[in-house]
Amino acid sequence: MNDFTPSGLELPELARAHWPSAARVLSDPGHCWPRELLEQPAITRHVGRRQVMLLADPDALQAVLTAREGVFQRPRLYDRIVGRQVAEDNLVLARGPNRERHRRALAPFWHPRRMAAGLAVMNESAGRLVERWAAEAPAGPVDAVAGALRVTLTNICHLLFGFGAEDAACMVDVEAVAAEIDSHARAGAINDIAAALLRLIDRLSLSSPVVAVDDDNPFAALADTSRSSELSRAELVHNALLFMTAGHETSALTLAWALWLLAHDTGAQEALYDEIHAAGVGDILTLDDLQRLPGLNAALDETMRLFPTAPIIARQASAQVTLAGTDLEAGDVILVCFYALHRHRRLWHAPDTFRARRFLDDEDAISRHRFAFLPFSAGPHICVGSSIAVAQMTVALATIVRRFRLAPAHGRQIPPRFLITLRPQEPVPLLLTPRD
Repeated sequence: MNDFTPSGLELPELARAHWPSAARVLSDPGHCWPRELLEQPAITRHVGRRQVMLLADPDALQAVLTAREGVFQRPRLYDRIVGRQVAEDNLVLARGPNRERHRRALAPFWHPRRMAAGLAVMNESAGRLVERWAAEAPAGPVDAVAGALRVTLTNICHLLFGFGAEDAACMVDVEAVAAEIDSHARAGAINDIAAALLRLIDRLSLSSPVVAVDDDNPFAALADTSRSSELSRAELVHNALLFMTAGHETSALTLAWALWLLAHDTGAQEALYDEIHAAGVGDILTLDDLQRLPGLNAALDETMRLFPTAPIIARQASAQVTLAGTDLEAGDVILVCFYALHRHRRLWHAPDTFRARRFLDDEDAISRHRFAFLPFSAGPHICVGSSIAVAQMTVALATIVRRFRLAPAHGRQIPPRFLITLRPQEPVPLLLTPRD
């Protein structure tokens, strides 16, 4: 297999890294994240009256992420930055007893028995994508990001509101909003993305009749006002917005990055194609099929290592603590940098290189610390939708690789852009050759 080294974030040297505020450090890697963090466990500076720590040490991350509730709190600055992009009161931003109320009310949404129905629409949406691409490919490149966004937004909207491919009006609404979101994201207009999704939630909750008879779906109360819920309508809408934002964009970007990386590694593509056929996977992937594709899952893991969907999160010490050999006081801010963790020179061989089988070859990692790779975070705040994310990415990637050979449409690198997630700075054009 031919290793490919994609562009990463352009990080400044430590002497040139500027930290005017904790919020700026959290949101501006190009000016604030020193490249030395790729070699050191942590970098700490005083910012105003408190210390801010950029952290990329697995042992210290384990202490922060698995601590009991309240030891490391989410700082208000993080809520302001993330909250204005998704919603004001949801499962992520709620605190204490209010958060438990959200978790309890929304728990049925993640129940495994819902996965079977979800898998059916994941296969449908992936099938529609490859048919669309088969029609478009003779005319030139297809855009991996635009296609992936359509697939994942369709999937999460189905899980939330229950419509299927036969609901033509709903499908038109979803695909139009997926294109609108892509356009806003390219322009950095995050608030416009939230506004577009809120309009879509309003339309789907009124026009999709299936959701009203879905006993396992807490969002049925949006369509059926006779349903009781611990959450108010506004809280349900905010959580629907959160799930749509987190549940479709992160998976779509991982899928697009995976296609881009595989387009540069024909050997890895062919190995995945052979694995799919050797496993006896049919046109419709089942739950059992998802477990029989270790090479494909490893390629997705390697993609999330290089381009983590949540590159950084923030915590705040509630008492004096020592992390990575540095003493912190109550109120000091810890920025957990998954991007640096996943590319750390002390943890990974060739850390900036895409190696599709890295997670299958034990000797390819210097250290396989349990907290060296955290694509969905860890501890009490681990991503509750990780199983859905993995399922839809696996179904889509298997469907595409089985149907096409991939090649990049140009020889340029496509660097990532930090916008809460890691998006490609430009469209990701792929040349597709149908397989016989």
